[in-house]
Amino acid sequence: MHANPGLVADIGGTNARFAISDGARPRDVASVRCADVPDIVDAVNRYLHGRGGPRPRRACFAVAAPVDGDAIALTNGPWAFSRDEVRRELDLEQLLVVNDFAAQAASLAALTDDDLALIGDGRRAARATRVILGPGTGLGIAAATPCGERWVVVAGEGGHANFAPANALERRVVALVSERYGRVSNERLLSGSGLVEIHRALARIDDRAEDASSPEAITASALAGESPACARTVGLFLDMLASVAGDMALYFGAAGGVYIAGGIVPRVASLVDAARFRRRFADKGRMAGYAATIASAVVTTPYSGLIGAAIMLDDHPA
Repeated sequence: MHANPGLVADIGGTNARFAISDGARPRDVASVRCADVPDIVDAVNRYLHGRGGPRPRRACFAVAAPVDGDAIALTNGPWAFSRDEVRRELDLEQLLVVNDFAAQAASLAALTDDDLALIGDGRRAARATRVILGPGTGLGIAAATPCGERWVVVAGEGGHANFAPANALERRVVALVSERYGRVSNERLLSGSGLVEIHRALARIDDRAEDASSPEAITASALAGESPACARTVGLFLDMLASVAGDMALYFGAAGGVYIAGGIVPRVASLVDAARFRRRFADKGRMAGYAATIASAVVTTPYSGLIGAAIMLDDHPA
């Protein structure tokens, strides 16, 4: 057990999770909606006050934002802060701020088969590059690659790369979404708001009324079998996700597997058709045979971001 327990946080555009890390899996997990709390300092103080005990002097915040310099602003959320000011206000000796999907990538070293649901066939080489992506409020993407006995995390903003439609239906969806936004990124479609955009576009294509107006309503109706239109939306969303996941496998040469986290896919995991997903994942022309060898899996633990933040904090002793 770590002699100096730390505070870890996984801060997305919608929710922020907090926990205590002491060398084991993070404990005392609590969550708040970012919109319900004015800033990160207030959220941390509420969490620490609620659990009692001594205040940690070390912390790692995994944030859904580019991490470069002192100023941090959530890409799809309400909070912005200065690293130095937050460290002083929380009386921390050490504050590490990392990209949220860098933490997700770091977590892969500690996840077990109990934390994963494999999608079809494929190989997971033990010491090879791994990629993780996750649709939620936005779309995070990162990788972890072995370097000696350690894992090195490569974080980026791949969610904001251009989405590449794979067939006529997807080209029509992209064209309709482009009418509203111009350029269409991966995140524009593969996110909570993206579910709504896909649903709206399919309603126009099918010349029918929209029967759901939020990602929660779309996924709930699809899971309950109440709406063929919502089921079609989720099916197309998963097709697009499989295609982008296969792209990530090629970008990184991810022989260690491609992993899907985030708030959406674990919730609709029962709707994932493994054979259909794998066909789209491996539909890569001359690289189809190569892509087909790479495993894909859903991360089922809701706390992988906290696990990764704890690993990264331990890798940076004060």
